[in-house]
Amino acid sequence: KKIEGRNKPKKQMNKGPLRPWMMQEEELVNLTLEEAPMAKIIQMDGNSNNGEEDGSDAKLEAKKASDAQRRQWWEELKQIIIKILTDSKPNTPTNISFEQTYNLVYNLSRQSPEILVRNLQELIKTHLDRTLRQELIPLLSRRSNEETETDKNNNSVIFLSVLHRKWEELNSANEIFNGVFIYLHNCFLKQFDFSFSDINRGLFYEVIFSDHVLQIQ
Repeated sequence: KKIEGRNKPKKQMNKGPLRPWMMQEEELVNLTLEEAPMAKIIQMDGNSNNGEEDGSDAKLEAKKASDAQRRQWWEELKQIIIKILTDSKPNTPTNISFEQTYNLVYNLSRQSPEILVRNLQELIKTHLDRTLRQELIPLLSRRSNEETETDKNNNSVIFLSVLHRKWEELNSANEIFNGVFIYLHNCFLKQFDFSFSDINRGLFYEVIFSDHVLQIQ
């Protein structure tokens, strides 16, 4: 005896496009490649015959195309990261496309999260090293043997205020990074129990405490 309804086709639900930047972290962990929105992961086999041939020339062309796409994604993301670091101020919005940034991070994370993290670390450390030295070292160069105690105290206050301002600017940038790097966090960083903000704060400390000029002064 047939049970009524057993053979009825399942009703397809129209969920619409997903927006991961509006989802909870536990939902993002379970996102599949097919569900990820606007993530154009290119499948390149170098042929138009559905893989019937698999020659070395086709593989080489596919690798070149994949490398070119990855470089393009990275160059676009790099410009956005620099803009976030440069423009971020406490209580001030930064004008970037959250959607575009998320998708670039998603695409690069799917290819190699390790390489992406390493490139981001190098980029942000270079930026911090340049900007911190640019603002702090001129303050130290004002010092002389003829300074009064009051002058020394004033210069120290100015130095610490600039250092504090740069720290607050980095924290403001981190608030944005925590959003756009959510996929990278869930697929890679979470297993090490730290966030991208933790990496940036560590880089800040490294620049301050490893710079020989700052340490001598």
